[in-house]
Amino acid sequence: MDNTTVDQMPRSTVSDPQQFTIALDELEQTGCLALITGTVDETVRATCSRQLFGAISRPHKRVLIHPGANALRLSSYLPHGITTTTSDVLSITGARLRGEMITPSNSTDIEQTTSPIDCTLFSRRLASLLADTEPTTDTFTPGELRLGILTTGELLDQYGQSVAQTLLTTVENQMRDRCGLAHCHLPVGSESSIATTLAEHTAIHIHLREREGLPPEQCWYLRDADCCSGWIPLNSDL
Repeated sequence: MDNTTVDQMPRSTVSDPQQFTIALDELEQTGCLALITGTVDETVRATCSRQLFGAISRPHKRVLIHPGANALRLSSYLPHGITTTTSDVLSITGARLRGEMITPSNSTDIEQTTSPIDCTLFSRRLASLLADTEPTTDTFTPGELRLGILTTGELLDQYGQSVAQTLLTTVENQMRDRCGLAHCHLPVGSESSIATTLAEHTAIHIHLREREGLPPEQCWYLRDADCCSGWIPLNSDL
């Protein structure tokens, strides 16, 4: 379990609620990427994704990227009543992305798994896939496009920190172009060096924690505005 205390959060005090709400509303209008960290059970991370993928009562286009091995129960990351086969959901496997990013090689498996991603090609490929989701007669309204990556840890393991940082920046730029909201999971401690380093390449850092006898909690840190939500419960009903 993650025993992070509020004193270990990016700010030692909770921001004014109105200040936090205004800053978050601005990000939702312009588009952004959130990094989700914390050593919690996968069901907790799935709950956080359901929240970020948006309520089913509003129109959304949802894109779910799973770079490596399939996460358990992919549909559990989507709001209740929605699956990976629902018409407004685009499910992208790692193979679908990597197939056009890495040059085929006859070298050993070890050399193939450490081949660097061409980040420019990744950007084009992601843009092409997202273009298939765009309305035919208009552009996305702010917050309509929702994208989730499960997980950044697999990208780190296969390609290293530098590539992961570049890809996060690419995703955030794609979201800003479409006023969309993206999130990616990194299942490590929120105060680990890799979490804090990658969080610098995202607009929002969401810390998750579990404490014995209490419901799972989340704490949102908005980096540019230097705003912190404090610990609040996760809504598991979505």
